[in-house]
Amino acid sequence: MSSALVLVAAAFSVVGALIVTHRPTTPHVLVLPRIDLAHQRSVEAKELARAIGARDQSLSRGLRAVGELVRRIGADLSKESAPNPNNWEELRGDVRRLIKQGHTDGLLRLRALQSQLFVAAVSEWLDTARPSADLAELGGSFHRLAQENWRKRDGTLVYGDDDLRLLFRFHWGKLTGLSGQAPFGPSLEELRRYYSLHLRHPPGLDRSPHNATKARLAFARALGRVDPDYPADLAEGMLQLRLNEPIHAERALRKHLQQNPNGPWAHIARCQLQEATLLANAIAPL
Repeated sequence: MSSALVLVAAAFSVVGALIVTHRPTTPHVLVLPRIDLAHQRSVEAKELARAIGARDQSLSRGLRAVGELVRRIGADLSKESAPNPNNWEELRGDVRRLIKQGHTDGLLRLRALQSQLFVAAVSEWLDTARPSADLAELGGSFHRLAQENWRKRDGTLVYGDDDLRLLFRFHWGKLTGLSGQAPFGPSLEELRRYYSLHLRHPPGLDRSPHNATKARLAFARALGRVDPDYPADLAEGMLQLRLNEPIHAERALRKHLQQNPNGPWAHIARCQLQEATLLANAIAPL
């Protein structure tokens, strides 16, 4: 073998060793849940069909009263005011009564219609730069959070219409007390979508990177409690390392690797475990 070929072979062997060697690294990857896009399209198509049905069929007086109460509470939230507790009590009482009377379908149509009105109000706000009464009543504090966290430099939102409908359904569920109650409560896929949105774009009026990472950590833990497939320990370890908490990071990363020694994240987890261990050892008492 010529000397040139020997040098080339040696160079490739070094590169190969570097590829397989676990080197300490600082995490810049965000661990997100897997999203079933086909399921998302199916869910949103059903919601659009319900909204059209609500427009084509007049809603009963009881359903319209629920929609009005949702708006009243949203208007208070938009002003950072504590909603009138009587409105909360009346709304939840009306909802329970309608469900007992067999109006579950009507409530789903009402929610779908209000979600579409919310999407239209967001679009109008982006076009005119003026938040409307619909945006305040249906979105509550959304306008403030979106202005601080979710608008791009070109003025558009980081979220699409499907995302906005999903956020509204969670908001509506919290107001009515129907979160977690079938068929109103979010499915596992919807929870994955919801937490994915907040992991990528955490809400908060303080936009410091440190506080954003703390918010992501809280969302990752919450998702781990409801999604058995989400690698919550890995996410925790990576985020704790960003927060300069290497001891917590090391513990979480070791736990992830014990349970998933050959999983798809194994290589990056080992690299970051080395980084966490080095930093933890550096601050350990003598």
